[in-house]
Amino acid sequence: MTHSLHRIGSEESLKNDYVFLCTPANGVNNKGAAQKLVEILDILPCSCIKK
Repeated sequence: MTHSLHRIGSEESLKNDYVFLCTPANGVNNKGAAQKLVEILDILPCSCIKK
């Protein structure tokens, strides 16, 4: 998983970390994707969202 290579921290601090990808695919699941992404972000704890 290349996305997991871009995390910052020690091995210990990332021990219970996980990578979460949420990307709509054009023509597959993009209809209503904006609202679905908003709902997903509402579920995730604020501490895991980097701004």
